[in-house]
Amino acid sequence: MANGKAEQKGLNLEQWHKNVIECLKQNKTLKTVEDYPREKKKIIGPAAFLELTAIQFSNDDNPGTDQLAATLEAEVRVIIGYRTKDAKRTIRLLAATIAHQLENERFGLTAQPARVGGCWPDEFDTELDQYEVWRIVFTQDVLLGDSSFDDSGVIPETLYVGYSPETGIPHEDDYQELT
Repeated sequence: MANGKAEQKGLNLEQWHKNVIECLKQNKTLKTVEDYPREKKKIIGPAAFLELTAIQFSNDDNPGTDQLAATLEAEVRVIIGYRTKDAKRTIRLLAATIAHQLENERFGLTAQPARVGGCWPDEFDTELDQYEVWRIVFTQDVLLGDSSFDDSGVIPETLYVGYSPETGIPHEDDYQELT
């Protein structure tokens, strides 16, 4: 649910990827912004690479609209060359700046604000030995799939309540208006 209301259209994961990439590109320090990079040997940096790492589902957050409540778990790897001047400090400052940029971002989509879980060095990818790499982890709660409600029809302006078994047209005068 976004803004406390069930939304008609569920989140489109393809659009989510595109919008997160566009958000990251707003950081003019970055020369390369992509998702799921294939080539890791010749990176033009500073760079940021997005990866959706998990989709967690929660039955406790069922919106009652036939949509699937999910938490997207994502990572952004921030990369600079190890020969960059003050590389250790520079990578930390850049990671912190991007983490701040991601925090509370909705990426122009119907979703809850992103929540950054943290950022830290990422030294496990041997293909990136020539780079300083930090990983930023964030999550975002979304609804997947379209709502079963289309909001068509007339929205009632006055509501009445009746008590069983005195319901229906024969008992119209027994109904009480809700205010």
